[in-house]
Amino acid sequence: AAKSTANRTWASFRAALNWAFKQRLVATDNAWRAVERFKDAVAARAFIPTDADIDALYKVAPAEVIRVCQFLRHTGCRPGEAYQATVESFDKAGKTLTISADTKTGRRVVPLSSEAAEHLAGLADGKIKKALLLTRDDGQHWETAELNKRFRVAREAAGFAFEFVPYS
Repeated sequence: AAKSTANRTWASFRAALNWAFKQRLVATDNAWRAVERFKDAVAARAFIPTDADIDALYKVAPAEVIRVCQFLRHTGCRPGEAYQATVESFDKAGKTLTISADTKTGRRVVPLSSEAAEHLAGLADGKIKKALLLTRDDGQHWETAELNKRFRVAREAAGFAFEFVPYS
């Protein structure tokens, strides 16, 4: 995965360098033309878990990890967006979740299925408006590294490969 990331990063950086060259901000593009992509880089994840795969994972995962995974599957949110979602951002009657403007994708409204709205209503139940929808069992807010660590333990216990990630 690291080589794939390096290739993606290099493609963006090379585009910026090429732009600078075309704008005549640099005299030559010889330096970066010689740089080659990693040839044996892994392609994008193609694993799409079945309902049976998800059920197997949920049998071994802690409840707090299951809540996050369900949130991500129901909303299509990025983990960082999910961790910032508050009770106030969830409109139960309108079946929507408003994602904060200070996220990677900016402010947007996510329409929710009836099942997703029920899931979020359960997360919001008994909480004040400013409370986070997703918290760990100890009441602390989630961080991606912590979720990944706990998810990895559950994934390995269920016998799945690296390609199975929390937002699969």
